[in-house]
Amino acid sequence: MKEKSFADRIKVDLSDTKEKEALRKIAGFDKKLQHKTFENVRKHNDLIVHIRENIYGNRKVVQAQFKTLGCRMKKAGSCWNCNYGVVDKCLITPHQYIKAFRRELQNVDGNVLVLESLGSITDPKEFDSKVFNEIIKDAIESEKFQSILVETYLNQIPEELVQYIYEVNNGRKRIGFEIGIEDMDPENRKLINKIGLENNKLIEVYNMLQKYGMNLGINLIYGFPFMNEQERIDSVVNSVKSISKNLPEAEVVLFLMSIKENTIMEYMQKKGIYTPANPWGLVETTKELLLDKDIENLITFSWFGEKEDPYIKEQTCYTCPHCKDLIVDFFRNINGTFNFDERRKLLKQLLIQAESLECECYESFKLQLKENDGKNPNIRYKEFIGRANELIDNERE
Repeated sequence: MKEKSFADRIKVDLSDTKEKEALRKIAGFDKKLQHKTFENVRKHNDLIVHIRENIYGNRKVVQAQFKTLGCRMKKAGSCWNCNYGVVDKCLITPHQYIKAFRRELQNVDGNVLVLESLGSITDPKEFDSKVFNEIIKDAIESEKFQSILVETYLNQIPEELVQYIYEVNNGRKRIGFEIGIEDMDPENRKLINKIGLENNKLIEVYNMLQKYGMNLGINLIYGFPFMNEQERIDSVVNSVKSISKNLPEAEVVLFLMSIKENTIMEYMQKKGIYTPANPWGLVETTKELLLDKDIENLITFSWFGEKEDPYIKEQTCYTCPHCKDLIVDFFRNINGTFNFDERRKLLKQLLIQAESLECECYESFKLQLKENDGKNPNIRYKEFIGRANELIDNERE
């Protein structure tokens, strides 16, 4: 009997698909990969609160990242691009957290303070609620920072917490919550296994925060798997347009996808399934957004190559040092001004430089925009799912 070709086997897998079974198998493999990260985390046992300072023009953003046991969703094998579910047990006491934060708070200053963890800082199963309440109270009562952002998960913003912050703040500082949605299209979120999010819940949380005069920041990612470069641009632009229409006061933070160690995304890259994003694609996305005068939401940028995580090793998508310097400087400068005309001027300057690059990276990017295999992202995803059982089984041998 003639052996079936790989293409034929894929067709059988897709027609007989057992997507849930494949996803469970991938999740199990994902959990095994997470254990490989433990060693790097243990090297930082004394690092209770990591302070990261980012300068964008005249604006300084300070991130206070609390070391925790990690994201509960990730521990279940969610989000293939993330590996923040990395610690079995957290031995840091409430007193140590508060003492460490107060010590760091004395030594830093800036315009914006971001409070974050290795998952959701407002998840009581990850970070003690009483400790968080004490920490945000300290941050509000300090004379430093005009704005405080709380980075968390969509389903971990209870109104009781918002009301507590509202009463403690009493109008002193600008308060906001920042959440990782990654893409406004639920079908696209499946491409990185970002599950459990509902757009109706997003609107509900947005309206609740508006009631208390607080802001909502929505994180989106450029560089999804199973997408070509033009599809990546379209997905982010469409997401921002959706936010502009349905959440007009929400802020948007655009991220450039990196490949974190010991993740399904890293595994996919090694198998030739995932091709890292072209950073010029994020520039092109920015161009489309800046030229659309109907979009009035504040858009900022983060993790575009300007910083590193102390716990988690990652690979950025830059391959050309010169292009990296140009693009990183561009987004730093973009973050330094909220004036649309100034931003468009910075963009024009960068695109003029891009056209005369000796490395020809920008010219190669423009050719990438024309690439099309005739499939859509969902079909490519289904092909991966159909192949996943075979791939993961081979890893166990």
